[in-house]
Amino acid sequence: MPDKKICSLVVPILSISIVAGGFLYLIVSTICFMSLPVTNITRGKELTALVLPVISAWVGAVIAYYFSKENYSSATKQTKELLSVKDRLRASLVKDCMIPKKEIDFLDACLPKSTEEKKDWESEITLKDLHDKFQVSHKTRMPILKDGYVCYVIRKSILYEFLFNSIDQIKIVKKNSITFNNNKIANCDDDNIENLGAKIKCSLLSHLTLRDLIKDKNYKDKVKAMVFVCTTDTLEAVQKRMSKKKKRVRDAFVTEDGDPESELWGWVTNANIAKVAGLEAPGDIDLVEKA
Repeated sequence: MPDKKICSLVVPILSISIVAGGFLYLIVSTICFMSLPVTNITRGKELTALVLPVISAWVGAVIAYYFSKENYSSATKQTKELLSVKDRLRASLVKDCMIPKKEIDFLDACLPKSTEEKKDWESEITLKDLHDKFQVSHKTRMPILKDGYVCYVIRKSILYEFLFNSIDQIKIVKKNSITFNNNKIANCDDDNIENLGAKIKCSLLSHLTLRDLIKDKNYKDKVKAMVFVCTTDTLEAVQKRMSKKKKRVRDAFVTEDGDPESELWGWVTNANIAKVAGLEAPGDIDLVEKA
């Protein structure tokens, strides 16, 4: 297939050359006819009758190409504008709009079997692991996978809100010792008072785990707020499944058959749906079912 950049340069130049060449031929031939003797005019007419249709066909093809291109773009734009939000979602399949697995920034908990048998694999992931992953990915939400299967979706805002609320559990013992859950995490000596805040933050991130977060009554439902869909579902069907949940759902994970135990293929967020629907803000998608 020709390179698109080369085509974008060659086609306009070729088109201009054909049109310019056609007009140039008409001008030159007219001048020549005017200067020819009367006896040679007939032969000139015969030559023009042969060449002129060819030039006309070329020029006509160029004009038709550009006008048809503009008409197609205009028709496509008008069709999109005529479609309602629900029509757009109904016409869009998950497989065409999802974020492929290879482009998802997720944390996969591939842990030893001994840990899995205890069913406490969440305690092996610290909030520092999540924090560091967010710092690298620059995303606002992150799926947590266990052996390739989605278990939770952690939002950056939830992580730091939980971290902030955990400060209440910090206690100052004796004169200068700071503890968290009865574990000493820092000293508040005069020499390191400026670094105390950073020490507390790092200590909390290291001591708290994913298990602490998912067991908190304020967040245990939020981190599981998701639906599972298959590649052949429409975005309208995905949106309906999201809206039927009691808790606000903004994430749909794609598997081959829509089963949570099947291999992850992709991810559809409320932002993806809003973009396809032509809405300005992801939050506006929640109004679709009420319209």
